[in-house]
Amino acid sequence: MKVQVPADIRSVEDFGDHVEVRGYQNYDAYAYKVVPVGTGKQHAWANTEAKWNIVNNALSGLPNIRTYADIGCNLGLYVMTAALNQCLVATGYDYDQAYIDVCNGVKNKFGIPCTFSAKPFSEITESFDCVSSLGLIHHLYHHTESYGNLEQIVARHSRLTERYLILEFPNEKDPKAAKWVNMSGRVRAGEYSEQEFLRLAGQHFESISELERVHPDRPMYLMSKV
Repeated sequence: MKVQVPADIRSVEDFGDHVEVRGYQNYDAYAYKVVPVGTGKQHAWANTEAKWNIVNNALSGLPNIRTYADIGCNLGLYVMTAALNQCLVATGYDYDQAYIDVCNGVKNKFGIPCTFSAKPFSEITESFDCVSSLGLIHHLYHHTESYGNLEQIVARHSRLTERYLILEFPNEKDPKAAKWVNMSGRVRAGEYSEQEFLRLAGQHFESISELERVHPDRPMYLMSKV
């Protein structure tokens, strides 16, 4: 699959006892911990520390989970911290090999027990107790893949998780979402809106609760099948 957007990797610096990773995600990795960094150049909708706090708190509160996957894992922050903080069997997927190379470099240096794979959303066949999908759904609709149909995207997310889904939904007010879900030349088979997403999610999950928002136009939800 052709990469549509160059990887946002600004620097990866090895200081011996730790590695500093800066890009779309910003963190410092050590042998026994990975620390999100909330300073420096960051997108308003993707403050690393703020978003990580939401996801880490959600994962910490989920009962009876052993396996976890982050879809569109970027530079691997959530996967590595899930392995270290919650002792989960953690896997990260991203369609961009450049991100996966950084993830593997960091986790191999410190022996962090997790797995990364360069695989697009449509080719993932495994299922997990919990899946996170953050700022991804508008890419899938028309940008990096071309579903053009929220119903198919929500159904596929549901098949990937046995129990819980943590999902960030850049809604129709978000400038990037508005641009990418209306790309010319792509077949649009259904409405892209937060209301439609919640309606469809309600067909696959027993409960849906909103988590904190890093940005007003990017709500985050915890969805449960149990």
